[in-house]
Amino acid sequence: MSMIKKITCAALAAFTMSAGVFAAGQQPVNGSSRMEQAAVGQAVQIPSPIKEYKSVQSVANAVGFAPLTLAGNEHYTLIACETIDKMAQLVYKESDVKNNNRLMIRKAAAAELSPRALSGYYSDNWMPVIIGRTVVSVTTDDGVNYAAYWRSGLYSYSVNASEMTGNSFIGTLASLVGQTEAERGY
Repeated sequence: MSMIKKITCAALAAFTMSAGVFAAGQQPVNGSSRMEQAAVGQAVQIPSPIKEYKSVQSVANAVGFAPLTLAGNEHYTLIACETIDKMAQLVYKESDVKNNNRLMIRKAAAAELSPRALSGYYSDNWMPVIIGRTVVSVTTDDGVNYAAYWRSGLYSYSVNASEMTGNSFIGTLASLVGQTEAERGY
């Protein structure tokens, strides 16, 4: 377990104890407030910011722009159409392989979210790669899972991939960046 996770777990445990949040079946200590006593046995849930939709068009209607899609790629199947606030998120799974190869493509208005923040991947090892006329930042921790982000026009984009080769990722990324350049009219 990483140091950050250990600290986070310890901080969460300390918070829950000081706030009077008890695991199911535990009894509050004498002197606990009524609100603390009412929380006994009830799980606290934070609502998910992810909203699911039935189609890419529904996502477009929700965020006000067309999401970036894997156009004409028969190797992947769209498995989730989602939004997180004003960000479009499409998730694909590789169709012709029996593993967990996935691609997550995100798009947001650049004024709303920077490309790096959009990626959701917090690494210091980003490498600039020029694809077409666009500088794309790419990273990997293990040579199997990749992330990339870039900005084109008024939008920020990111792609995260799991269980993929570097060449395959760059090929897919080139196709997606090409679409964003075509939208700008290069």
